[in-house]
Amino acid sequence: MLTPTIEEVRKYAADGRYDICPVRREILSDFRTPIEVMRALMNVSGHCYMFESADATKRRGRYTFLGFDPKMGISIRNGKMKVGDLEFETRDPNSYIRQVLGKYRSPKVDGFPPFTGGLVGYFSYDYLKYAEPSLDLDAKDDEMFNDIDLMLFDRVVVFDNFAQKLLLIANVNLSRLDTDYNRAESDIRQMEEIVRHGAPKPDLSGRLKSEIRPFFTEEQYCSMIEKAKERIYEGDIFQVVLSNRLEADYEGSLFNTYRVLRTVNPSPYMFYFSGSDMEVRRLAGDPGQAGGRRPAHLPPGRHPPPREDRGRGQGARRGPAEGPQGARRAQHAGGPRQERHREDLRVRDGEGGEVPLHRALLPCDAHRVQRPRRDRPR
Repeated sequence: MLTPTIEEVRKYAADGRYDICPVRREILSDFRTPIEVMRALMNVSGHCYMFESADATKRRGRYTFLGFDPKMGISIRNGKMKVGDLEFETRDPNSYIRQVLGKYRSPKVDGFPPFTGGLVGYFSYDYLKYAEPSLDLDAKDDEMFNDIDLMLFDRVVVFDNFAQKLLLIANVNLSRLDTDYNRAESDIRQMEEIVRHGAPKPDLSGRLKSEIRPFFTEEQYCSMIEKAKERIYEGDIFQVVLSNRLEADYEGSLFNTYRVLRTVNPSPYMFYFSGSDMEVRRLAGDPGQAGGRRPAHLPPGRHPPPREDRGRGQGARRGPAEGPQGARRAQHAGGPRQERHREDLRVRDGEGGEVPLHRALLPCDAHRVQRPRRDRPR
């Protein structure tokens, strides 16, 4: 039996404000770990995600979210956007993302976790050119990653680590409630079969095929630091993020590296994401600290990409750098933080110290893969 019942879902349909409603089945979670379930899902679909968290005492957060087999894909690169099977050119992808979210308005049902399905993926740093079209971003694109790569997941496997239960969630289309409720029940039975008996993806190993290469030479990077010091001293900027992207040829999957890092370095925001053209794993600190970023997962019908996150994103393709330039002008922070940096800037090279630079090296590894996307028919 699903929760809520079809009679309870009818009340949400009668309300008129919603397009879909999540339903769930609960089972005990003591027979498989999230990693084991994730490997089983990866054997079914090449497009998967896993969100989890841990606090400073290495205790896991309450929920671990897993998804597979997206209903639809959304991507854009250099103004060419694809939404499902529809392809067109636009300079305003955000409006189309809002339209998609507007078709999947969902109620917040008591007893459900905060995420019951929606868009999952990344906004690369190059998304900034759509949010701020006045900027002239002419850096050479060597990686050929999408500016946006999102997938619409309407089925979610949730580990409730507090209650020691598994929540199998599907979403019901309220415009065809009777038939779609039965479809959701069938989907959940399929999910339970995969969770209980699904075979794990056999080979998830990976290996480096070359030496690790820095994007900038030592001489180039030191020159950037000197320029940053001068800009700070002149008052053009008060803070700058400098980093040097490291890259290497790689073969295989990043999933095993994620398994290791989530053990040796558990963090508040951890995720693994396998999209149409890339594979990403990330462990990030508290969002109030340098390097903290929230993964981009958008519940349906609730909010578009937050303005402060435009130009950033889960799995941003530049890795630790903010682009080939390796530096960006920081936003004005204001308040005590601004005053602290003003005091720091009183110290110059050759007068007892160096001008301190704020550095935020983001622990995000991206691996380019070639994988055809097959949108699941509905």
